Amino acid sequence: MGRFKRRLSGVLFLFMAVALLNGCILKSTPSEQSVAIAAGDSCAFSIKTLLTPTSVVWSLDTVEIEDVTTLDYTYTPKSADVGEHTLSVTETSKLGTYTKSWDIEVTAPVASNFLHYNFPDQWAYKNGGGTLEGEHAALFSDYTLTDSILYSAGPPEVYVSGYALPQFVDMDTVNAATPDPDAKLATNDARALYSIVTRSNKDGFSNRTDFLRSDSENAYTPDLKWDQFFQGYLLRIDKDGRTFYPTSVTGVVGKHRTKWAYDIYMFRKIDVKRPDAAGSLATFETGATTDSYVDDTAYNTVWGRWTTKFTVETISFGTYTNVKAISLDQFLTDYITDTPDAYTYKIVAMDGFARQGWTYANMHQAYYLPDYEFIVQVAGGAQVSGTKINYPVRIEVISGSPVEYDFSAKYPPALAKAYEEAPW
Repeated sequence: MGRFKRRLSGVLFLFMAVALLNGCILKSTPSEQSVAIAAGDSCAFSIKTLLTPTSVVWSLDTVEIEDVTTLDYTYTPKSADVGEHTLSVTETSKLGTYTKSWDIEVTAPVASNFLHYNFPDQWAYKNGGGTLEGEHAALFSDYTLTDSILYSAGPPEVYVSGYALPQFVDMDTVNAATPDPDAKLATNDARALYSIVTRSNKDGFSNRTDFLRSDSENAYTPDLKWDQFFQGYLLRIDKDGRTFYPTSVTGVVGKHRTKWAYDIYMFRKIDVKRPDAAGSLATFETGATTDSYVDDTAYNTVWGRWTTKFTVETISFGTYTNVKAISLDQFLTDYITDTPDAYTYKIVAMDGFARQGWTYANMHQAYYLPDYEFIVQVAGGAQVSGTKINYPVRIEVISGSPVEYDFSAKYPPALAKAYEEAPW
């Protein structure tokens, strides 16, 4: 018995010694000293202490993180945080004050085919017996309800209540998930870079559903632009939790009014402004490549046309080696014009900056780099001076006078793939 007590006390002494040597912090997560996190991703940090602390202070680069007093903290860096940082936690107990630090490298996010967010789950709430009266407190306490939305002009006029859609896609979250290796995003709203699909979690319906049918109902419906989505609402359960857009929102059809909307998919896009009198826009999703696009077999069966996809190649120039690139001439299909060499082109950035006067030959040597978020002309393995433009949002086809041209029978842009879409 005495030997057992001696052994136990020895183990206890060793345990205490290790704890004291480690500053009374028994364990830290991550256990590695150096941690790499991509902007937009999250990493959970935590410590375990010998005694219950009387105070816990977390700091990032010596600046105290307010309102965090627990032993765990989740760090979600933004694009502006790319670089090296130090995250520290200091705990104080009866044994003293001790600190654990991590060296963090925040890396630029890598472009993917889409971003994904969710609405509160109204379908599950209703099936669980949820009521209209309790819906706001149960699901939407963090959101602002809008009343008196004109739902039907009647007669009689019908008004409903709903939640403005921009509330569900946070600007800072999207900015953090958007590649910004040149640190050019700044305070711009990256949500304008994306087209949007809302999808039902009851039956999988989205605006793309009819596109996947193989009967006479098959139709190509483009995804929403941010300025369209921005004006919409998510209605309450008395109106089937649908996305709703007022009749004043140009270009939105009934297929975008998704019942029991749950998923929000966002796809990087670049618009092309045609040379027609209306200045109509064709939206190209840059993730709609020959390797990643929504199956258009059903559309071809009905209409005899395929959709136009991008071929992604790798190029090297200057300090860039084997980077993914999409040549700009691929945006100029006969869905835009059948005489692309008859025009000049203007490239417009998200902040309104533009470069213009590019010829069709220039467009052949110009590339959009999805992982770096810029367009540039390349010649002889080098960047052509004065051609770089960050965060391109629009290509304009410049004509001396508007042209009359029928685009309706031409191949439309492909839709980028985000999930396994099944026919309706």
